[in-house]
Amino acid sequence: MSMYGEKPLTLTLTYLGAVPFLAAALATLLSIGGTFPAQTFLAYGAVISAFMAGTAWMQGQAFSVQPKQLLLLSNAAALIAFSALISPAPLKLSLAMQAIAFIALLYCDYLVAGQGKQPAWYFAMRRNVTMIVLGTYAVMFVAG
Repeated sequence: MSMYGEKPLTLTLTYLGAVPFLAAALATLLSIGGTFPAQTFLAYGAVISAFMAGTAWMQGQAFSVQPKQLLLLSNAAALIAFSALISPAPLKLSLAMQAIAFIALLYCDYLVAGQGKQPAWYFAMRRNVTMIVLGTYAVMFVAG
């Protein structure tokens, strides 16, 4: 599990990664910036979900823990999040699509953690930050 050796930095960067979601949701709640916060939120959601899909892809390759499921789920999540970004669909549908992508990505980590291939702190961090991010999606869904 040497790939999980930078715990303090990983925790810090992961939680800081939620800040743009929080800022865009707050700006939307306060009606600051017109449609810019929602556009920013969806763009950032697509970037972060692609990043997390890459980690799921890597874990599927490196650990051979249900690799087909991880590879398929990681690709589906990234494509769903990107589709939500470029889709002419209403904002609420795009938000729901990206939220589903983040749930799928957390499930990928759950699969890896369940096989003992992640340290407990890593899955706890992923679960916690995903709950924060999904909370911002709920705020955007209601306020958007």
